[in-house]
Amino acid sequence: ADCIILVFDRTSRDSFLAVENAVQELQLRAHEEGKPLLPVILVGNFLDVAAGKCLFEKDVLRFVKRHKRIAYVSCSARTGEGVGEVTKQGMKMMLGGTKMGVADNETMER
Repeated sequence: ADCIILVFDRTSRDSFLAVENAVQELQLRAHEEGKPLLPVILVGNFLDVAAGKCLFEKDVLRFVKRHKRIAYVSCSARTGEGVGEVTKQGMKMMLGGTKMGVADNETMER
């Protein structure tokens, strides 16, 4: 694997907390194996629900900022909005040509 994609529900804080725990577990395993953590694409799904608002967006952005090898993209699997950005970020990460952080389709105003 060249990168890891973790998806959470933008309308569910519990879903995001589960992803936070998964990243911690991945970091622990990578450390135990003496390997760097693979790049992670954190995908916030359900962009089409609740007018695209994520009530805990600041928590998500803080989490992404704390972790150097995580990119964040929001999308809607139902409408397809942002799905192409997930693929684009994955390709950039695998080729080593991306800065981690919030992808172009993310704004704080959502």
